[in-house]
Amino acid sequence: MSTCSVSVAAYDDLAAADRDWSRVLDLERTGCWRVVDAAMVEVDDETVVEVHRWMPIDQVGGVAACAAVALMRPVSLRVGASAGGVGDQMLVTWSRGLSRASIQRLGGVVDRGRLIIVTVAERGSPSPLPWGSSTAAAAVDSTVTPDDVAWASLADRAGR
Repeated sequence: MSTCSVSVAAYDDLAAADRDWSRVLDLERTGCWRVVDAAMVEVDDETVVEVHRWMPIDQVGGVAACAAVALMRPVSLRVGASAGGVGDQMLVTWSRGLSRASIQRLGGVVDRGRLIIVTVAERGSPSPLPWGSSTAAAAVDSTVTPDDVAWASLADRAGR
């Protein structure tokens, strides 16, 4: 089973982020990139303020991507993530699947913009990086599989 990579791109304005979000949708639609989950979120210095866009993929719908962002914004673990529907199993899955160095690298990108596109894709899919309109971008590999994401999403929905 393949594992997932996580890509993060930061933006200063919604128009620029929307251009690259359209690119994510096009790559997924054409089958060029196997997206497991994706979301565009607005952040402040501490938490996720708003979820602007998400991919309605299976049962996930942006929750896995938001959980990855929550690890980079610890206050989000108490405030934004729970309000955005991120459950315990998804948070545990990502906290075990991303190294501290990976979280730090992605967090450095999140600190560079107020709008963030986070994508979770199967490793081996061509990466969409570099992001055309972003102020910063990075991608890291994880030990999380697409099945782990699906299981965590289902477990959280079932209230486990």
